Amino acid sequence: MKKRILLICALCASICSCDIPQREKKRYPDEDRVANAQLALQAINDAKSGKPKAPDSPAKNPKAASDARSQPAGGGGTQSNPNAAPLPNPEPLMAKSERGERLKAKFGVEVCGEQEEERFEVPFFRAGNKEIYVRRLGNSIGDRTKRGANNFTVLVNGARVASITFWGSNKNGHGYPFKPLDNDPYSVSIDEKNSSYTYEQPYLTGDGKRAVAKLSMRGLDDGGVEISWDTGDPNEGVNPWIVFDGHRGKSLSFGGKAFRENSKAALEANKNEIAAHVKGDIEFGDGSPTSAIKVAFDDPNTDGWTTESVRKTSRGDTYSIIWRMGRYPNGSTPQKGKFRIDFGECAVAKDTPPPFGNIDFWAYDATHVPQTSGKNLLQNPSFEQGLRYWRVRPQDQWTPDKPEAMSSIEGGVFGKRAARLEEGSLYSFPIALTPGKKYALSFYAKSANGNRSSMNVNIQNAGRGGKYPGKWGFGDFQNKDSQFQLDGEWKRYWRTVEGDAAGIQIVLQAGLGDRAALVDAMQLEESADGKPTDFEPPAFDGNLVTSAYPCNDVSFGEPIGAKLEIFGKGGARGKARITLKNVYYETLFDKTFDVKIGEDGTCTLPLDFDAGKIGEGIFLVRADYHPWGAKPYTDYFRFSVMRKLENRHATKDIFGTGMFTRSHSNSDAAGKKFMEWGFGSTTWYRPVFGKDYKKNLAEKMPSVELYKKYRISNQLVGMERGLTPEMEALGNYRNWKRITPEMEKLIEESAYIMVKETPPEVMETFAFGNEEESVTAGRYDDYAKAQLAAYRGAKRANPNVLVAPTHGTSGYSSSRGRDAIDGYLEAALKRGVRYDAVGVHPYGNYDYDPLWDFDENVTYLKSRLKHYGYPDDTPLYMSECGNMCDASIPPWGTSNYDRYRASKPTYDFGNQEIFQAFIYARMYIAALKFHPQLRGCNIWTYTPFLDYNFTPLLLCKAVNTLGN
Repeated sequence: MKKRILLICALCASICSCDIPQREKKRYPDEDRVANAQLALQAINDAKSGKPKAPDSPAKNPKAASDARSQPAGGGGTQSNPNAAPLPNPEPLMAKSERGERLKAKFGVEVCGEQEEERFEVPFFRAGNKEIYVRRLGNSIGDRTKRGANNFTVLVNGARVASITFWGSNKNGHGYPFKPLDNDPYSVSIDEKNSSYTYEQPYLTGDGKRAVAKLSMRGLDDGGVEISWDTGDPNEGVNPWIVFDGHRGKSLSFGGKAFRENSKAALEANKNEIAAHVKGDIEFGDGSPTSAIKVAFDDPNTDGWTTESVRKTSRGDTYSIIWRMGRYPNGSTPQKGKFRIDFGECAVAKDTPPPFGNIDFWAYDATHVPQTSGKNLLQNPSFEQGLRYWRVRPQDQWTPDKPEAMSSIEGGVFGKRAARLEEGSLYSFPIALTPGKKYALSFYAKSANGNRSSMNVNIQNAGRGGKYPGKWGFGDFQNKDSQFQLDGEWKRYWRTVEGDAAGIQIVLQAGLGDRAALVDAMQLEESADGKPTDFEPPAFDGNLVTSAYPCNDVSFGEPIGAKLEIFGKGGARGKARITLKNVYYETLFDKTFDVKIGEDGTCTLPLDFDAGKIGEGIFLVRADYHPWGAKPYTDYFRFSVMRKLENRHATKDIFGTGMFTRSHSNSDAAGKKFMEWGFGSTTWYRPVFGKDYKKNLAEKMPSVELYKKYRISNQLVGMERGLTPEMEALGNYRNWKRITPEMEKLIEESAYIMVKETPPEVMETFAFGNEEESVTAGRYDDYAKAQLAAYRGAKRANPNVLVAPTHGTSGYSSSRGRDAIDGYLEAALKRGVRYDAVGVHPYGNYDYDPLWDFDENVTYLKSRLKHYGYPDDTPLYMSECGNMCDASIPPWGTSNYDRYRASKPTYDFGNQEIFQAFIYARMYIAALKFHPQLRGCNIWTYTPFLDYNFTPLLLCKAVNTLGN
């Protein structure tokens, strides 16, 4: 059993005659750690982008590797026997074919969003594994930005290799390409028919006249892309700049002459940069034709200047090289000019699934969103598969005696089942539609109890900036088109939906008891007039059933008992090919069945999966249906085999995530699954809140009991808001300019109430604020008055509760967060107080980047605690971290769960889901190094499952493996 260590307040510094330690200046990582981190980063980027494996990668025997494995994140395990077969070494999902050929670059446009109700277009050219984008400034999912309309980015295998900008300067200002004018904004035009993009920016010439500078990009017949400029004035010129990423160790040449890199010593001896005159076309790559790009000029003797530089940063020594056009350094070019990007040989893509709607999901995430069997764009349209393809929004509190908010019941208009909506909101998987098209959404519904009632069928955008931003996350429920009156008879209803690049979710809402509703036969189809056609059920509608249905999360050692139930019209015939794969994409089962639907509308296919062969993991079942006389189509299913946990293992608190009580309407079922998977802790659960805190606590007590029942620790709670009218009247604490003695009394009283009223089983550690460093910087001594007032109130209520200075800083690295933690510790120590624990939010801290390295930053935090005289076992919490999405859909803004809260659009695995699982596994392993001092890491993933049935993400098996 993990030992609890309760720390007491240290004696005043003046009594013990010790000096107050000072904050440390910025420290750079050592070069060895930088080199190791950069190697790890390169390996991970290669895997994500699909760069082929090194030729000396060990060959594997799929069957032998499958037999040898024990418990991987998704089907596999550690290897300790030197005589065992090698572990799986699969080809990266994003890998292109090694064959290269010249391809014509295809023009495309993404539609992205940064803010609600604001979309912007992102034009690009793509030829195999090579791309050139506008409005894309980096390599990440969230790097699309409206601000980058004058920036051209070249990418190979998904990684940025060059950035192109145009610098213009005269006596009226400078910029890219000139100083922008107030109230005279730039404009962009996109011509998809002619594959071109133009950026126009008004500016003042040197003699004060208004002119318009143009930057253009267009496709060429030879497959390349031309970039041109025109300043709009014969007396003005611009200078094209090209910055090459990661040039050291790469192949870089000018006019056929290889560039010779300067040594670090030479650069430092020349004020950290060396310039050189060059001529001719530019070629850049890593030695492989399919990774090379060429910048070609009409004049083979085009002049340019390179500047190679080195500078020391928090990431270590950073080298860069920039090319500027011109005969002289910092010179400008004529009014007009052009060059072209020649992609050369491009890696030929493998056979890939087609896009769905306006999104090429395979290109972004190597995931298959299958086309449906006909005009209906919805999978599981009449709920024959239960509540697959649907998720639920949780209630505010758990009430044990309430019926299930959603359920699949016998009886419907079409098929054998329908959905019952008792209370709450049921969300469909996100659906990609074609912008500008009109769709009809229809469904059959009736009151569940025969009386008159109502229900809502709302539309909610999946990404940001669409036509259906919704309110409070419930979609357009205030729109009259979403509101329907029901009676006791099945009737068909419909509404019109506009195609939207932000994707949509369908949100079903009904009331409790007499207001419950039944829904069946949903259909979403293109419709010029917005009206539906007759409902068209799929010819074959399959449902995977195992011994652990409906979650299909089988306990290791139990029979799998898999079968595929197929629903359809009696007498329908065809074939179904069923394949089974693990996370390494090894095929474990492949069989084609004859299908004949019986008179009762069903057909059952027994799936004799070999439990001994497949072992543990999360497995993907693909069903390829070939009904006679109908369109063939595909569907995906999952089941898992895990050793279920009971949260009794000593390290269970390390594996933290979002609150299970805010993940599903059935908190009891959610708590059980979180426990079985191995999530043992969370943060932020606050049963005591608001001025009616006693009433709120009474309503939350059933949830409190669930935390105890499933042994899920609530490790750190921030107060942030007061519990008395007087404290509430002070407003948001981030807006306080100074802390008065009267305020200290109110803060202390609210802290006392919160800790006194909260059951100690769900409050391990208490803190006053959260991510407040942006407003406390430079005033730590004053802010300490509020922190220590909360400290006094908490200790008066419960001397055994641990107190931290803050719930956490919004990041912890040399880039942010370190100064604030030092400031809080130093300010408290001046008043004779050492906190009991420290929490930080190290978002982005993994193991492959020297700036954000998890190990590096936890070690640094420990050193700072020692610096301020804290015991070596002072509890640490990574009380928020991670927040990495399980899907990569850049136009929908899937950079993190705060921006994107819809689910994956498919049950297929995907590159990002695999990446998420394995990166979190690596982070948890690093955290275990510091256990038990490091008590928990909350990865901020509230729903580590796909649907209402708790179908787990691959992440869950990673946690389960480590927990076992």
